[in-house]
Amino acid sequence: ELKERFFEFKKNKVSEGTLKTYQMQSKFIEWFDNIKVNDLDVQKFDKWQSYMYEQENTISFKNDVLTLLKSVLNYGIKRLSLDLNKFYSNIILFEDPNAVKKEMDFYTYQEYCEFIKTEEDLLYKTLFETLYFLGLRKGELRGLQWKYINFEQKTVHIKYQIPSRFDINDYKLTKLKTKASDRTLPIPNRLFEWLTLLYEQNKQYTNFNDNWFVFGNVLPISKEKIKDRKD
Repeated sequence: ELKERFFEFKKNKVSEGTLKTYQMQSKFIEWFDNIKVNDLDVQKFDKWQSYMYEQENTISFKNDVLTLLKSVLNYGIKRLSLDLNKFYSNIILFEDPNAVKKEMDFYTYQEYCEFIKTEEDLLYKTLFETLYFLGLRKGELRGLQWKYINFEQKTVHIKYQIPSRFDINDYKLTKLKTKASDRTLPIPNRLFEWLTLLYEQNKQYTNFNDNWFVFGNVLPISKEKIKDRKD
């Protein structure tokens, strides 16, 4: 019941994508469903954590589920005045003793220049330039429509995204993850030139309008195409 109240509370406060993630993760905390809130203790948490260690998921995913569990408990503490602080304070993260910390890998400017000079197709040149210099997430890039590019002010408004779980024929524009993600960015000169050329190219189609996707047409480019081209 506490979990369901939490989901109801969050329904209008987080994106549809986040809610779906919560629902997907929630099956891993069903272990607690028949335990009364007053009976939660450290021993039960340890048993649940042992159960989770047996599941074939990454440590990162298990800690995401743990974060959801903590959010549900935190909701109970703050909104329903439940006495869960002692249980909450004894929650510990999942750990992999054999894990090797991965370093963040990124293209330096020189490496990017080597990469982009091999690309001759205007669409993909513009796509990679947008990712690199505007710092867009892939979902934000796929959800970008021409109506959000201001050619007079040389800016682009990042307003929507297409979550990666949607296929090209089943896409859905959703709100960005946070309010801060809704942003207007200046377009660098070379990228502006390429966007202008790409826009003129798209305008040649008889059914073109500004609702078309910058990278695609009436449909957004698929995430597989982006990866394949990059590779």
